[in-house]
Amino acid sequence: MGYLVGLVLVLALSVVGCSEAEGTGGSGGDGGVGGDGGSAGRGGEGGDGGTGGGAGFGGHGGRGGTGGDGGAGGMGGAGGTGGHGGDGGNGGTGGAGGAGGMAGCPTGQIECDGVCIDEIERTLVSIQTRIFSASCAFSACHGEELPQAELDLSSVGASEMSLINVDSVQIDGKRVTPGDSAASYLMNKLLGENLAPGTQRMPFLGPGLCDAKLEAVRQWIDDGAPIGSTGGTGGSLPEPKWSEIYWNIVFRECVVCHGPPNDNTDQNPNNPFGGAIPGGASPEALLALNLTGVDLTDTTSWALDAHSAVVNASTSATGVCAGQGLLVIPFESENSIMPQKMRGTQSCGLQMPPDVPIAQSLVEVVEEWVDLGAAND
Repeated sequence: MGYLVGLVLVLALSVVGCSEAEGTGGSGGDGGVGGDGGSAGRGGEGGDGGTGGGAGFGGHGGRGGTGGDGGAGGMGGAGGTGGHGGDGGNGGTGGAGGAGGMAGCPTGQIECDGVCIDEIERTLVSIQTRIFSASCAFSACHGEELPQAELDLSSVGASEMSLINVDSVQIDGKRVTPGDSAASYLMNKLLGENLAPGTQRMPFLGPGLCDAKLEAVRQWIDDGAPIGSTGGTGGSLPEPKWSEIYWNIVFRECVVCHGPPNDNTDQNPNNPFGGAIPGGASPEALLALNLTGVDLTDTTSWALDAHSAVVNASTSATGVCAGQGLLVIPFESENSIMPQKMRGTQSCGLQMPPDVPIAQSLVEVVEEWVDLGAAND
């Protein structure tokens, strides 16, 4: 009996000892779920969850303590690589290129209606050749025989006499006022601006002069309407040589009075009047000065023959200038009667020719020839 009581007591004490021993900790919590992958294309798979934290220790003699919380889940895996961007759209079609401008003209040339032409000197000599003769001096317009509006543009001399400081027949004003293109009716006619009623732009056929030619005329007037050089003018003015002066001035303007009547057909192929020989208009003038040659059927040698009639020749003893001096004194144009009579500065008789004076530009050629020595060339 005593043995049983002791045994029971030992067992009871053993049970009490066990309850005071350390309890085993609870299992760690499951790891957290991995985060989703980032966007930008489909995200990569989430990373594995982190390992759970270690178990806590149970309390002494009591119930076992609650296991610690599992560790936080691992970071989600990196997001997948973003998809490739779409291909760029095709560029728009380029606009049509602008019309190409005209290439610049070479040095010494200017553009006129899409064509390169030689520059036009601001002189009447050049204006005559490049503009008046080419666009105005036609037989039905402003030619020599029946010029429209009494405007003869057939030569440098005729243009000078018809334009410079000459009154217009259409308005109250000058055709050309040297130094003032705005006051020159010629510019109005060429531009087609502020015209007299019932009149029209000139030239009236075609589109008119190009801008370069209009500007050349304008500047020529504003520069004082100079005549220009007498040498190398391509026939617009004669050179200061007796042969040139004779055929371009004396034969055309003077022989009609200072020559005998002549019905012969000229054998000279270079006669400016074809086969006609002028003369016979004034017996008095012929008596005072004969400007023809020895052969009345062929004028070829007339320039050579007539030289001696004027150079170092005295004025006629029967004329109004008798005893006044020499017709031509070499190197002294200011003292020579012939250029004085042509210019209208003579001290005797009338200016010659008496009806239509010789253009001053042509008189200047005569004076230059005299001052160069009045050679028979």
